[in-house]
Amino acid sequence: PLGAPLAVTDAGPGTAPVQGYVRRPDGTALAGATVTLIDPAGGQAARASSGDDGWYQLAAPTAGSYTLIAMAASHQPHASAVHAGDQPVDLDVLLAGASRLAGTVRTAATGAPLAGATVSLADPRGEVVAARSTDEHGQYVVADLAPGRYTLALSAPGCQPAAMPVTVTDGDATSQDAELRAGAQVHGRARTAAGTPMPDARVMLLDSDGNVAGL
Repeated sequence: PLGAPLAVTDAGPGTAPVQGYVRRPDGTALAGATVTLIDPAGGQAARASSGDDGWYQLAAPTAGSYTLIAMAASHQPHASAVHAGDQPVDLDVLLAGASRLAGTVRTAATGAPLAGATVSLADPRGEVVAARSTDEHGQYVVADLAPGRYTLALSAPGCQPAAMPVTVTDGDATSQDAELRAGAQVHGRARTAAGTPMPDARVMLLDSDGNVAGL
């Protein structure tokens, strides 16, 4: 592409290039990834590194079928079959993280596992990278994560939502348990000024700003 810096490569031009972008699953560029072409005999035919924008480009020494391997620290490797020839091959690669986050969500009052709770994970930009529901044991697992800092948000019917920071370690399983407190309830009976019960009355709960907090 015009203006894209070429990747560092140790192979001279033998065929039209195999090229593309190496990205994370969220679409952001992954710089410094190693991209290798392996010939049918298992030997290295070409090797390149992705640039700052994730762009890579390399050329096979002769036309034919190859296996393209892409890898980067803290990410799962990727393999694709490619056929190099006289026409460029455009191949974008997504590399998922190799770390994961797991834990158990419980009710604060009793410590009992909370099934069906929603667990969301947001990156430092505020974008949700994963959403899960806890199983019957209150457990959740978020895999294929890149290491780094995230915000873990939890919610469940009848409970107050909660959020907490969590740091996912490199290439390992990070554990983060959480507790949710029961939400407050307002109850009563709707009556007329004379004390007569009012069936089907619509009741709304407003916050201090006048917004509807509950129906």
